[in-house]
Amino acid sequence: MKKLLSIILLGLVLLSVTAHGQEAEDEKMRTVFGSPDVTSVGGYGGFDMGYTQVDQLDAVYVGARAMAVINHSLAFGLGGKAVISRPVNDVHLNHEYEFAGGYGGVYIEPLWVLLTLFTSPFPC
Repeated sequence: MKKLLSIILLGLVLLSVTAHGQEAEDEKMRTVFGSPDVTSVGGYGGFDMGYTQVDQLDAVYVGARAMAVINHSLAFGLGGKAVISRPVNDVHLNHEYEFAGGYGGVYIEPLWVLLTLFTSPFPC
């Protein structure tokens, strides 16, 4: 078992050594598709979901976002979130109630370009 683990570990080390073969001398941005000299327009979309509490009641929120990315430096688009709490019975009204709401709007995010395939967004 130790011999197999040692062989797998050695293989992973050798793979990581060969991954440094793309060293560029002129520090241009490396992208998956296209040349970095061309002005680019791209985009992404995403969904999120989570748990929160509203007035001490358990609630679920869902959200979505669609963004356009211009020249690897600025992203803008639309997004929104909705929240709904679990139903609770009110003994005085003899009826169930729940909290629900949502919001949406315009997102603008400058992107820190790190000259690699990964960026780091910071919402404004």
